[in-house]
Amino acid sequence: MKITKSQLKQVIKEGIEATVSELDEATRREFLKFLGMGAGGAAAYAAGIQPAAAKGPAALSDLARKLVSFIGKTRHDNWLNPKNWKPEDINNEPLVAFVEVMEAVKSHWTSTVPNQYMGCGSGEKTKQCDILRKIAKAANSEVVPIISSATKMQGKRLNRAKEKKLTSLCLRILDRWVPVDTRANSIFDTKIWKDLGGSTSAMAMADYDED
Repeated sequence: MKITKSQLKQVIKEGIEATVSELDEATRREFLKFLGMGAGGAAAYAAGIQPAAAKGPAALSDLARKLVSFIGKTRHDNWLNPKNWKPEDINNEPLVAFVEVMEAVKSHWTSTVPNQYMGCGSGEKTKQCDILRKIAKAANSEVVPIISSATKMQGKRLNRAKEKKLTSLCLRILDRWVPVDTRANSIFDTKIWKDLGGSTSAMAMADYDED
């Protein structure tokens, strides 16, 4: 019986996935390195996603590495829940992970911080509340569009130029908006807080305590 190229490709994919699943972690890393794949590469290959190393520099791998750092270790830094996300999951679906992080961060800035931490729900005129209102507007103009774009691009093959542009936008948004953890005082060290007129940690906390 003649085997088609697509059937052969599927057999190879399934063989790689089965082989990798049976290896211990150290051997798995060496095996994937030998194949020219990163962590999670075999699973991505089996899913029909060409691994970054196999097609040259891939910008989305930079985004995946950044997002891995958001997998929570404590209840305060769980932008990505470790029960739902492992590094290999992020490697396979970086845009899905990005959208989940930014949805959580947007809610943090527009709901949790003003309503639970700063008491801005009744129209208070404190400096912090004024800044948070500006940030809420900025979230609609900066965060919402990139979430929409990343959602549309999920599961699609991008050419190198589009992938690089999208990754650059995602990384810039992450660096600007994501606090190091979910504690109240962590917002004071973010770029978005400083850019819209907020003070850095010590000064901001002094103002916060007075309010």
